[in-house]
Amino acid sequence: MRYTRVLMPAIMAVLLAAPAPAYQPPAFDGGCGLFKVSSARTLGKGMLAVGFLHSDYSTVKMTKGDPFFQGDTITGGAPDKHHRGQSRLMISFAPIDYFEFALGPRMYAVYDQHANVTGQYGRYDSTNYDLAWFWMRDIQLKVKGSYPSPTWGRAKFSFAAGGEVFVNIGMPSELSYTYTEGKADKPESSLVAHGFTELVPFNTDFGAKLLGTLTLGPAQLHGNLGYLMAGNPKPGWVLSDTLAPSPSDSSYLMFQAAKGTGIHENQILWGAGLEVAAGPFVTFLLEASGEKPKSSGSFFQGSPNRITPGIRFNTPAGFTIDGGCEIKMHGKSSSPDWNALFGFSVTSSVLSKPKPIPQAIIAGKVNIAGTDSILTAALTIAGQPPIVQKPDGSFSVTLPPGTYRMRAAAGDSFLWQEKAATLADGQTLIMDFALRRKDFPKGTVTGKVTDSKTGNAMGATLAFYGPDKAMAGTPVASDMLTGIYTVSLPPNIYTVQALADGYNTETAPVPVNDKQTFIQNFSMRAIPKKGEKVVLKGIKFRTARADIMTPSYPILDEGAKLLKDNPTIKVEIGGHTDSRGSAARNQILSEGRANTVRSYLISNHGISPERLTVKGYGEDVPIESNRTTAGRAANRRIEFTVISQN
Repeated sequence: MRYTRVLMPAIMAVLLAAPAPAYQPPAFDGGCGLFKVSSARTLGKGMLAVGFLHSDYSTVKMTKGDPFFQGDTITGGAPDKHHRGQSRLMISFAPIDYFEFALGPRMYAVYDQHANVTGQYGRYDSTNYDLAWFWMRDIQLKVKGSYPSPTWGRAKFSFAAGGEVFVNIGMPSELSYTYTEGKADKPESSLVAHGFTELVPFNTDFGAKLLGTLTLGPAQLHGNLGYLMAGNPKPGWVLSDTLAPSPSDSSYLMFQAAKGTGIHENQILWGAGLEVAAGPFVTFLLEASGEKPKSSGSFFQGSPNRITPGIRFNTPAGFTIDGGCEIKMHGKSSSPDWNALFGFSVTSSVLSKPKPIPQAIIAGKVNIAGTDSILTAALTIAGQPPIVQKPDGSFSVTLPPGTYRMRAAAGDSFLWQEKAATLADGQTLIMDFALRRKDFPKGTVTGKVTDSKTGNAMGATLAFYGPDKAMAGTPVASDMLTGIYTVSLPPNIYTVQALADGYNTETAPVPVNDKQTFIQNFSMRAIPKKGEKVVLKGIKFRTARADIMTPSYPILDEGAKLLKDNPTIKVEIGGHTDSRGSAARNQILSEGRANTVRSYLISNHGISPERLTVKGYGEDVPIESNRTTAGRAANRRIEFTVISQN
């Protein structure tokens, strides 16, 4: 099982890769097919096939004790040999893909090779010489109709269904040539008496077959099922119903030939065949076929049936050689034990080949002028489909001879280029394009990005937006070590955003003028973290009161900006005092000042009340000594403490 899993895919891959022959050879009965199994396909439009086909040959030895042995009367001597052969010269033609016909005579030859004896012993039939008979048995006319399907998939699967009708026009036995070593004029009676009982002349046969073909890559499977309506047999020689003494030995009874009408029966015809192309020149064939006479009760027992392996050799010139061997399917078949098959044919198209269309080629490549860099461009010729470039920048286009103008254009960044070409039949013209970049007015924006607390250089992403809010170009990044960035942009007024993880987005307007440099630095403010404290330094209240003095509004506005830049944080507004006065009074004063700040942020800046909580700490949390004027000033303060970031 393991080997099967490996071998089967490999075999299928080889079969699917094998190319099929360039044409369809004819069957032995004419038309497209194998030996005696027809294909549902035709030879192909305009294809003509001529060949000596259906060249069968078989030999049977007759020894003493066989019913038809007529040899040595005493010892049995050497055996007699019965040789049979037939050949058909067929002409097949398919005027269209869906129809073909075939015509040809079938020649039949038999040779009764006697084992002649000398001396006192004679033959039972007293015929000590050989007999031979050559006979044009019939002429066949066959017509086939076919419906081929489209081909699907990589495996090239397709099918064809069809049918054929045929007639076999029987010839009279007088159309024959006899050979008897000059001993007799008509050997038919002797041949029939010796066992050649198939020598029965007949009137015209009519028959029809249903045909089917499945194709998968280089393999084709064929099936045939049909019926032969046999023509009436003509008078001739047949075996007598009774045995008679031999001329040389009255004690030996032998069959005699008598004038009469033989048997020629209706038959059911069947066949199946497989052909596998092992390349364009060799095809392996295997078929099974048979005939069930009306008088037979079985398709296999007592009926002729056989298995035929074979091989077909094809040549590019259309010459085909077929060879195979029919083998009796089983012991109770009425077919010969073996039968050699050989045939050859020539297949060719009778349609006039179309004259080659005059054509020429323009080929080349597109790159950036002054460099080896390839460039993808739109290549056009008036009145022609767009020309497709290959990944390496090259192109090739086939055109009728004439004069053309080809244009290469690569968007708004390059100057287009156009060239003229006059082409002659069979000419290949190399035409390369080197496109130059356009010169656009541009200005430069540069600057440095730093951390607002530490002043250290840092990396950030800077995106530029035009007046239409659309991003101009692609974002640039400042250097991680120096914090410096530089970008060139067409003249305009841009809004630049500086973004960095963990920092607030900083925005600034940037005017850009042609061939000028504008400097825009950014000081990035880190996003406050939970528990982080921000001291609003310099806020002044009236002494012993909670009223904010006007000069302190800008400081509160900075606090509001912090809240607006970080819309998800919630803060506690803590009020602190120095130690002058009573602790209870200082506690009330600190809480009042914190509430005043909260009210200012809500009413003047629209900060949501849910984001602001208030707590008065009085004189309990000093940050400097209350013994000095400067220390007491530092302790009088407002602090933001981040209590939540969500």
